[in-house]
Amino acid sequence: MKKKSISLLVIVSFCLTWFASFPALAVNTTQNNDILVQSVIPTENGSIFCQETESYIINIITDDDQKLISAALKFKETPATVYDFSAFYPVALEICAPDDFSQKGETFWASIINYMKANIECASQVQIEITSFEEDMPSTRSSAGADLIAELESEFGSEYFGKPLYETTQSKYGGNLLEIVEDLNFNITKNKRFTWSDALSIAGIITTIIGIPVTQGAISAISLALGVAAEASTFVQPGGIDTYTCCANYTRRTSVNGSEYAYNFAEKYYDYTGYENADLNSTGRASIDFSSEEISYAPYYEDASYFTSYTDQCDDAYATFKRIGQQP
Repeated sequence: MKKKSISLLVIVSFCLTWFASFPALAVNTTQNNDILVQSVIPTENGSIFCQETESYIINIITDDDQKLISAALKFKETPATVYDFSAFYPVALEICAPDDFSQKGETFWASIINYMKANIECASQVQIEITSFEEDMPSTRSSAGADLIAELESEFGSEYFGKPLYETTQSKYGGNLLEIVEDLNFNITKNKRFTWSDALSIAGIITTIIGIPVTQGAISAISLALGVAAEASTFVQPGGIDTYTCCANYTRRTSVNGSEYAYNFAEKYYDYTGYENADLNSTGRASIDFSSEEISYAPYYEDASYFTSYTDQCDDAYATFKRIGQQP
């Protein structure tokens, strides 16, 4: 089924009547003491500006070819509401428009934010429903799981079990044979579903799902999952997107004298965020944002040295062996 998207041909013309109750935009363009994160990501035909302050998150996508701006704002106190805004450069940059739109500085972005403040009643207010799955839902066998597993395989290779890594019969181990083997397993779990009730811009989707920080990898993965281009002119029809945790797990097991029993474990986890169009009729592929990588270890959460030390793992395995004896 072909993805549904809307190319913005004119400025959003509908202005809502909730201006009186709209929370004040806490932006002072002469002071940035409350700015927590700010970055600019270059794109093929423009930029993506990202800013987080104490009170809100804003993402702005510009298209230098069409002279088009798409912006979305989410207040931290009302995270289920996204304010979606579109305008053309000549309109939004009356205060300060650079001769070369590719040379965007602080004044350029401040002008857009100021324009939003002055014309916020023209924004589209989109409600976001967030469904959290209380218990992780294994999704390895689903269509999304198949897509995400395939992407993990392209990054790590195929899963395996019992790959020999190291063996020793050092005298300090009493002449016993200690062997370390490694397994590689993939796990896909569904975390959240984000659904929106009205057409939402790519800037709005980024603000809804990612927030801050925004990376090109995340934008590419979300755009691929939804089957749309990450451009200022792109709007997505009411729908939803599911997020997943995609894990590549290396497990190192130490045996003694050929035992099936593992006397010690050391693990390393690579966790990524994956995305899938929540529309059951979608023919698009689920996709992983590899820039979201988080690495952790067990039994020592942040200690990579233990995972790479065969000596430490054998020492611990032998200590267990002396305590409980030979196991099958």
